Amino acid sequence: MLQIVRCTCCGKEGWLKVGFKYAHKADSCKECHKISTSEWSFHFCDQECFFKWVKDREIEEKGIPCQDCRETGWAFGFESNGACDTCDGKKRLPSSNG
Repeated sequence: MLQIVRCTCCGKEGWLKVGFKYAHKADSCKECHKISTSEWSFHFCDQECFFKWVKDREIEEKGIPCQDCRETGWAFGFESNGACDTCDGKKRLPSSNG
């Protein structure tokens, strides 16, 4: 299956120079102690798009947009499906633990 990756900010296809993964959840098995993480990936064509996205989306103030909401439709107004379990319906995860 071919998947086209686009810039998270501008939607441009092609060689994406900047990216980051946000591990929003880590679980440890009590029996085997294996750690599994849930990660979201964000891709940008250059630093300019990355910094524009951070500024325009107010990431520092409001937190990372919840990608699980995108999967359930909660982020787009399909709230009849119930609140997202990951962000509890806030559509963002705080950028700090405090």
